[in-house]
Amino acid sequence: MASLTTAQIVAYARAKVLELSDAVLSDAALLAYANQSKDEVALRAPSQRDLKAAPLSVSAGAATVPSDYASFYGCKDSQLPGQGNEYRMVSLEDYRAGAHDRMVARLGAGFLVYPAISGTLYLDYYALPADLALSGADPTADPSLHEVIAYGVVWRALEDLQDLEQSQYYRSKFEADLALRAAALSQREEEPQESGALFNGIDILGGGSRASDANRW
Repeated sequence: MASLTTAQIVAYARAKVLELSDAVLSDAALLAYANQSKDEVALRAPSQRDLKAAPLSVSAGAATVPSDYASFYGCKDSQLPGQGNEYRMVSLEDYRAGAHDRMVARLGAGFLVYPAISGTLYLDYYALPADLALSGADPTADPSLHEVIAYGVVWRALEDLQDLEQSQYYRSKFEADLALRAAALSQREEEPQESGALFNGIDILGGGSRASDANRW
């Protein structure tokens, strides 16, 4: 699918709403819905293009989460390929139970790190994309997800207009298309990772090895 600009997403959503209602929604309102939709898509269908790396300064087992952090990808105590120890993301319950030798757990706006070291870890994470704007800040999500973002705008707008039946229709369409396209993206992005062509192997789906964990995300 061709990439959509923010202006095109807003125009598409407005046209769909006007098919069902005489209400005129402002650009500001539709843009707010677009950013809500964009954030939901980013969290539920993270893309390799949103991967970022950052040094994580740890003091006595505590660290601050990057401001644009969306979800965890990996964390090591060395930047050198093939070296260093990997830290796994676990639930707060597993962290408190001491379930693994090296762990990171989310707590509020920070990370808890075990062992309670002071030093630097190297975090790879999915970043929350910057907010959309009509003047040039367009979606960074994969183009296949741009129409899904538009459906998210439509259902939110119709819900606010109290057209609950049509809002539910577009919400269902949003959910179904997001699940379908996220699965396709996941398969496409895991193939090079598994072959070692682009990424070091990280057990995303959980294959039963020591590195796998149900609470990895």
